[in-house]
Amino acid sequence: MRSSSLVLPFAKLVAAASVGCSQPAAVPERPAAVRQPAAVVEQAVDETKKTANLDALRAQLAAAKDSDAAVLALDTIALLGPNAQAAIDDLVKATTSDDARVRWHAARAIGLVGEEAIAQLPVLAGLLADSDPIVVAQSAAAIGLIRKDDERTETPPKDAALYESVFAPLAKTALHSDPRARR
Repeated sequence: MRSSSLVLPFAKLVAAASVGCSQPAAVPERPAAVRQPAAVVEQAVDETKKTANLDALRAQLAAAKDSDAAVLALDTIALLGPNAQAAIDDLVKATTSDDARVRWHAARAIGLVGEEAIAQLPVLAGLLADSDPIVVAQSAAAIGLIRKDDERTETPPKDAALYESVFAPLAKTALHSDPRARR
């Protein structure tokens, strides 16, 4: 009841304001030439922020004093997805950490970059032989993420060779002793 009691006075106010007006007041629209540069500027600002953010995250990863700090930086880089392509070398370096948590977070981050990380398939295939089953599972998942992102109808021979090179190590994980890796 309260909402209808508010709507009626508002409707009367709108009707009273429109008396004597043949058309509603037009809101002037900015010409397309004015709108487009604003969109271009906004996109450039967004890209600059992403680049600056990625550079800061790469520095944070390089300066990480412990595995918790490294994992936080890796996970934040991973959130950038394909926009983290410039950090791939940093992610690959993190896959060689002594800490299994850092290795699997790095593998996952590589996968989340998507098809732009296709050249890292051999690195991920190497991690399929890791002693930690979570590293194995995340590496396999990362390979799947890279392939899933690849929506091409035809695969160039070079890329096809990369995909073929991970088939045997992936198949071997299906026989892993740990169910987390087999998954």
